Parts: sequence; structure tokens; C-alpha cells
Amino acid sequence: MFRRRYLTHNKIKIYKQNLIHNYQVLQSMAPEKNIGVIVKSNAYGHGLVQVAQIADKLGAPYLIVDSVYEALILKDARVKTPIMVLGFTATENLKKKKYPFTFVVADKESLKVMVNFQTHAPIHVFINTGMNREGFDLSEIDWLIDFIKTHPKNNFEGVMSHFAEADVEPTTNLTEKQNKNFDFVLERFSDAGINFKFKHIDATTAVMHQHKTSSNFVRLGRAFYGIGTENKLYEQLKPAMEFLSTIVNIRNVKKGDVVGYGATFVVEQDMKVALIPAGYQEGVERRLSNKGMMTVRNVHCPIVGRVSMNYSIIDVSKVEGVGVGDEVIIYSKNPKDPNSLNNVSLICETIGHEMMVRVDHSVRREII
Repeated sequence: MFRRRYLTHNKIKIYKQNLIHNYQVLQSMAPEKNIGVIVKSNAYGHGLVQVAQIADKLGAPYLIVDSVYEALILKDARVKTPIMVLGFTATENLKKKKYPFTFVVADKESLKVMVNFQTHAPIHVFINTGMNREGFDLSEIDWLIDFIKTHPKNNFEGVMSHFAEADVEPTTNLTEKQNKNFDFVLERFSDAGINFKFKHIDATTAVMHQHKTSSNFVRLGRAFYGIGTENKLYEQLKPAMEFLSTIVNIRNVKKGDVVGYGATFVVEQDMKVALIPAGYQEGVERRLSNKGMMTVRNVHCPIVGRVSMNYSIIDVSKVEGVGVGDEVIIYSKNPKDPNSLNNVSLICETIGHEMMVRVDHSVRREII
């Protein structure tokens, strides 16, 4: 779009070595399993193409996306690792052309279309073992076995499911039930003479909480990006994202003044505030209004007033020598900082990967 490099006030730094480190940590935790890398949702906000090009050199059996749209972007970027489309694909789109991807199929109509229009494509059938979000029900296993047997030319490569509570420690009754249901499904297929190359119910949390499953494949999500706090194993990971901005204006405000929309912050003593050109459109959570922190010159500075669409305001009274043009760390890669993604998510009463995916596509990503 721009012939010369356009100066931007906001950027995301992606730390390549941290991604590689996290992949190696997860591989060491499950050495007997294939580790596929999830890059859906703009690689959890890190940048779809940028992260995929890093993951492309890890030797993973698959890069996993949500949609054909994302898969086509990676194809255009000449990513060589096979691509698995995890999410629902409209049957109308499956009929239009042949795609060089592997598809997860979770319902009868999609499966019928797949075997007729994507005859070359590897298929992973999704089984509902108890989460009740998507997938073939256990009552449909007999139908599925008959269908697979009557389509021997198609490549039914995998069978899979997904835990609802794998992030809970110790193992919950629901997780145990789902695990048993998955084993039951595998046994039914095996008895019918159907053996899948890939069997997977493990995502990041199942490995991090060391659940014993029959999977030989892991769908590696948030741990790849260094996010999580549930147990000490997460301490081995390194966050890969840092969200940065720049101070564009500084002003002195007096006691009794208000700051920002709705006058939600009233100045209790004279202070110096800085204007940051990043708001909730760029990915600074509005829930951080009057609660969050940003870092300037190693000083943690409170967010004052409401975060608006394209601006935030911070108190820089304690920052010695602060000036326009100073770098601001919105989300820190240091897990101990109050503005780390894990800590920010606690303030917002949500999860770290929601914070990551909300960072807007328009913010420039830079690989470090």
C-alpha cells in the first residue's frame, strides 16, 4: 500500500526464539506425540503469515487454521507444512473447487459433500465426546463406520475430539468421561477394521496438565505463544508477543480536573499525563480503564480515564525525563510485569488468548 516504509506509532514485536523455545518445551513433554501448531485467529493475534513462516521450519505435521480463507492466505505465502482446516466450511464452498488442505468434518452433510467434491483431501472426523459444541454424537458411530467403509478411496486420516475442562487440575469427572468416550470410539473403529493415522483429543492444556490419553497428536495452541498460568509447567514457557506504542503528547493536569470520556477519573493531585495513540480499536482493552498499567522507561504507569477508540491516557508523573516519542509497553512479554498478558487478563476477568486475538490486524507485526 505504501511505497516507502510508513512510520507507525504502534507495533507488535514477535519474538521468534520464544516461539521455537515453547514448541521444543511442549515436544519434550510429549515426545511420543506429533505436535501440530495452531495458527488460527491471526495466530492468536501474533500475525498469521509471520508466525506460520516461523512454524514452517519446526517440522510440525500440520499448521492448523480455522477457515479455508486462512488456509489460502498461507498457501499464497508459500507455506510448505500441510494445513488443516479446523473450523466449519460451508458445503457450497467445498463444491466450488478442490483445495490442497486437510479438513476436519463434524456433521453428515459436510462429510457427504467432502467425499464427492474433495476426493483427494485427508479427512479428520470430529466426535462429540461430551463438550456438546460440534461433532458426531456417539449414537452416530455405527453410521460413521458404515459410511467410511463404503468410501474406501477417500483418505480418512484422523479421528478427534476436544476436552471441555482439560485446563482444570486435578482431572474432572467430565474430562475422565470424555477420555473414556474417546477410547470407546477408538475401540469401535478398531474393531471395525478402521485405523486412523492421527488420533487426537489433546490440546495444549491436556499436555500441560499431563492427562493420560490415547492421542498420538497434539493441537498446540496458547502454550506455543507462551500464555498460561494454571500450573508450574507454564513457567517454562516464554511469551512471544509485546505490544508497543509511543507517547504523542504530554500535558499537566491540576487537582480537580477530569481525564477522558465520562469524567470517570478525577485528578486528586497535580499530575503529568501522556497520550497514547492506541485504544480499544487497536487492542487496548476498555476494561483496563482506570485499572491497567503501561510501562515507560521501566516505570509502570497507571491508565487514567476511560480507554477510548484510538487513545489511552497514562499517568507519567513518576517517569523522570519523560517526553514525546518515548516508547510505551502496552502488553509486556515479562510474565511478572503488571501489564503482562496473563496479568492483564486477570484484571479484565478473561483469558490471555482473548487479549491476544483482540490486537487489531492493522497494528504492524515485527519479527525479532
